Amino acid sequence: ALTAAPEVTGVRLGLADIYSRRGEDAAAIEVLAQDPNDDRQVMLRLGRLLSERGAPERAALAYERALAREPGDEELRGLAQEARRQVELGRMPEEYRRIFAAPRLTRADLAALFATKVTALARLTAGDPPVATDISGSWARPHILRLLGLGVLDVLPNHTFQPAASVRWLSRQ
Repeated sequence: ALTAAPEVTGVRLGLADIYSRRGEDAAAIEVLAQDPNDDRQVMLRLGRLLSERGAPERAALAYERALAREPGDEELRGLAQEARRQVELGRMPEEYRRIFAAPRLTRADLAALFATKVTALARLTAGDPPVATDISGSWARPHILRLLGLGVLDVLPNHTFQPAASVRWLSRQ
């Protein structure tokens, strides 16, 4: 049926369902990915299957294919953004990925979060950072140096940054 009428969404979704129920997700993905119309329902199903299989980059592409046809679709936009966030998270070191579940935040964690999440910082030119004698072994060294050079974070009077020290929040009441 798909050979005769590849644009028929119902047939494509039905065949993908059959494959999925049989545990053949790769075949379901293949059938969905071949949709010539980038149909919203097909791309949603494709994106979800790819996300479940740990392929967020391909999932984002599926959502973006549908968004190209329906640019005002907020659900698709949100799913594409979440998939892209997963891609970026996957590219980060394991230490960064652990931040979100950690019971405490370290100064190195804070530097990495600022450097990656405050996107306006990317538009600024950093100066020479002050000497920080204890960051050479830190996983977040590039982030720390950038934020020190921007003056966002400071070294302590003894020229240490203390990347493993816990961040303490001060309440201004």
